[in-house]
This record gives sequence, C-alpha cells and structure tokens, in this order.
Amino acid sequence: MVVDDEALIRQGLLARLEFLGFSFEQVQEAGGGTEALKILEESPVDICIVDIQMPDLDGLTFIERAKKHGGVNTQFILLSGYAEFSYAERAISLGVSDYLLKPLANEELSRAINKAMGQLEEVARRRAMDSSRKRLARTQQDFWLEREINVLLNEKNAWDNRNRYPQLQERYPELLCAGEQILMLGILNIEADSYCQGSFEREDAELLRFSVRNVFSELVSCGVKLIVDNLTNMEQMYLIFIGEDAMSLREDAERIFARIYTLFEKKLDVFLSMGVSSCRKNLDVNARREAEEALKWRSAQDRLNLCFHADRKMLEVKNFPTAELNLLGALMERGDLEGMRRSVGRIFAEQHQSRYSAQFIHMILGRILNMTLLAFPTREGREERLEELMSGFALADETTEPQELAERLYALLLGYIGQEFQEAHTEDKIKLAIQYMQQNFERNIAITELAGRYGMSPNYFSTMFKRETNQSAIAYLTNLRVQKAVWYLENTEESVVDISQKVGYEDSQYFFRVFKKIMGMTPLMYRKEYRKNASERNDREKDNG
Repeated sequence: MVVDDEALIRQGLLARLEFLGFSFEQVQEAGGGTEALKILEESPVDICIVDIQMPDLDGLTFIERAKKHGGVNTQFILLSGYAEFSYAERAISLGVSDYLLKPLANEELSRAINKAMGQLEEVARRRAMDSSRKRLARTQQDFWLEREINVLLNEKNAWDNRNRYPQLQERYPELLCAGEQILMLGILNIEADSYCQGSFEREDAELLRFSVRNVFSELVSCGVKLIVDNLTNMEQMYLIFIGEDAMSLREDAERIFARIYTLFEKKLDVFLSMGVSSCRKNLDVNARREAEEALKWRSAQDRLNLCFHADRKMLEVKNFPTAELNLLGALMERGDLEGMRRSVGRIFAEQHQSRYSAQFIHMILGRILNMTLLAFPTREGREERLEELMSGFALADETTEPQELAERLYALLLGYIGQEFQEAHTEDKIKLAIQYMQQNFERNIAITELAGRYGMSPNYFSTMFKRETNQSAIAYLTNLRVQKAVWYLENTEESVVDISQKVGYEDSQYFFRVFKKIMGMTPLMYRKEYRKNASERNDREKDNG
C-alpha cells in the first residue's frame, strides 16, 4: 500500500515499482493516514510505503497506530524530505523497515522493497520454526502418554511403580489414583470390511486412526475423555471415558461412538466397532480384557457395532429382539415413520414385556436411540433436542406399561427427527433445504448437516439438489453468500472483514478469493467501482433534471 496525500506521487511510486519488476497480489492507495488505517482494518497489508508529512495524520503517528490495529506484521517504509535525526530515531523505535530520503532513486526504492520482502520471509520462517517446535513438543508428550497407557493396559504389575508415568501424573492424575471417579475403557476396532471397498488399504490404518483421533477430540463429553493408539494392534485404539456416574459414562460412550461410526461409514465407507469394559476404578489389564471380550461378543451379534461387557448376559438370551431391531434400523434409513411406529410397538409388545427386566429394557432403548443417531445425524436444531432424546434411557425406570413405553419412545424419536422432516417428499425436502440456506447462510453449514436434517444420505441429497437446481449445494451456498456480501458492500460502511463474517466466512482472506473468483474483482474494488458508477448516475440524473 502506498500512503501519500499527493495523488501524482502515489501514481509515480506505483509506476516505478512496476518498472523495477515488482509484482504484488494486490496494490492499494490511500490519500492519508486515516484512510490507510481503515484499509488496514479491512485487510492485511504486507508492505506499506508512507510519506512522513501528511495533513490529517503524519506518517510516524500513522505507523504507531497501525501497529496497534492490524498492522503488527506490516513492513513500513518511511519517505521523508527531512534528514533530521529525531525523525530517524523515532522511526527506528517504531520498527520501521527503512527510512528513505526524497528525492528517491530507483536503486534505493528497489533495495528497500527487497529488504522488506526479506524481513517478511524471515518472520514467516521464524513463525514456522516456532510452530514446528511446539508441534514436536506436543507430539513427544502425546507419544509418552500413549506409551504409558499401553503399559498400564498390558503389563500385570504396571501399578507397582506409579513414578513410571510422568505424563499421566501431569495430565490425567485421576487415572492413577482411585477416588470417587470411575472409568470405562473402549477398544475401537477398524473392521476388515473397510479395506474391501477399494478406497483404503491396510497400509492406510495409521491415516484412519489419525482421522478418528481428530473427530474424537472435537466431540463433546460429559466428563473427561481421551484416545490413544493400541501399540500392539494397528487396527485398534483405546478410548477412555472418566466420570462420576456409570449411566453418564455409558451414554457418553454410546453417543460418541455413534457420531464417529456415522461419519466414517457414510463419508469414507469405513466400518468401526467397539467393545467397552464395565465401570472400573483403575485402568489396568482387567479393563483391557473386559473390553476385548465385549468386542468378541460384538462380532457374534448380527449388526451390533457396539457392545458393553455389562450387557453380556442379556445379549446371550434367546428373546433378544435382534431381527425386529434390524428392521427398525432399516425403516429409519428409509424415513418410514409409520413403519417405525409399528416396529417400536412390536418390540415392546405386552407379550414380550413380562420377560424384560429394567436393565434389559435399558439396553434395548440404548440400541434404538443410537440407531436414531446413526440414521438422523445431529445438526442445527437437533442439537438442542439431543438431550431430550437421550432422556429416553430413563423410560425403563419411569414406566412398565408396554403401550405407554412404546408411545413415549416413539414421541421422543419424532421430536428429535423434527417436524420439517415428517411427510416431506424429496422435492419438498430440497425446497426446505434451500429455504434453510437462505435463512442461515451466515452459519457454518455442511452438506452432511443438510442431508441429515431432511433424512437423506449426503450423496443422495447432493444428487437430488443438483437435479432440482442445476447446481451443487456448495455452489448455491457460495453464490448466495457472495450476493449477500454484495448487498452489504453497496448499502453499508462495514469493513470487508466484518462483512465476511456476517456472510459465513471466518477467514477473510478466503472470502477475498471466493468473492474475486465469482465477481471478477476484490470486495474493495467492487465497492469502489459501485460507488463510482452510482455517483456518475446521480450526476447524469441531475443534468437531465
């Protein structure tokens, strides 16, 4: 950016930079310090050439203010017609990249620009090194934590010397001291079928585990949770849930596994399963053995991807409604609400109820609620209803009447799914999706969220959206956001940074690129061009009037 109150001088400097062979992604001009500060607030500037003498705000004061408002990393080159030491001294104290005296030779200008560019590269290099050192330190800490947990889970006498676990003592001391808190250990397994779909090979197991860790870290838990690799089996990971209440731990494990399973199955065709130990005071070999046994029992059950050690006896009984639960899952996938109602009624029919204990009913409820999360992933609106859905676990303690139990459970399912989904056909669902995008364009909307909102798989939703609108959902949302941004640029004085956030872009630089790609110019250029054209139209209307 070139800042000078003389337009001819600004244009001359820009021409000289072009003559000297310098090419920049964007070049801006400002007729004074106040205008330049506004530009800095709207978009970052790498190099700023500023005159020391300007009527509204002198160059040194401008630099001082700029460093406090968005220009902390900007390299400033100060132009002055005065060789006084006081000016140079203050410029040095402000961290000015160079102090040039007028009249300015091309060689000096070229040297100053190259110096500023070198300083920018050095800042970027130092940042990268600092970031790399921090990542390395975190990686080393995570490695030792992972190793310590694997030792606890695989060595019989691992508890004899707790000083062997410095990372656990520092970060998760509750795992080393038996107190009021309890824990559950889950072993998450990447199923062999994941490597039969053509997308992944067994050599990709580490990549898949890395992806699971990232998703797991983003999910909210009622207590403390952590995840590490099983160092003895590249297909498995250890998931640890820590809390004070057994029911909350189980619900956490069920909900978190359901989210991970849904994401990986629908987006990557990767199939996961998990066995979970009983609630325990210590993380030890016995916890691992229980989780492994639960994982083996899971393999023996039809379409059961999650198994708890505590449910072993109930899973082995002959009257467990596996077939009806599988049918209910299929009806959910199709969005057949009436079929779902009848299926829930059959599962809790009076002739079966007498054989069901409260714990047995709780387990069935858990299966149904997690199937609901798989078929209808959480999204905006459903997040608020998720807690009410999970309250379905308490139904076994609140009623023993079969018909009431089935009706209350079905009402919870409908409440979670949402009114907007019920009875809507595909064309209507796409229209509802468009309406939702128009009303919520400023939010972080994902295709998976939209598909889940209207009961469709992401692939099917994308296909039907393009068929109905002749463009992809992403393209529609992008164009919608850009048009909203155009309105703000034309009708408000808000900065481009603020506008980008209002239309759904947290990264203003990315918004700049998207806007330029669609509109053929940057947001600032568009605003300037629009106001110029508007002024010319007003002048013509006055002349004609």
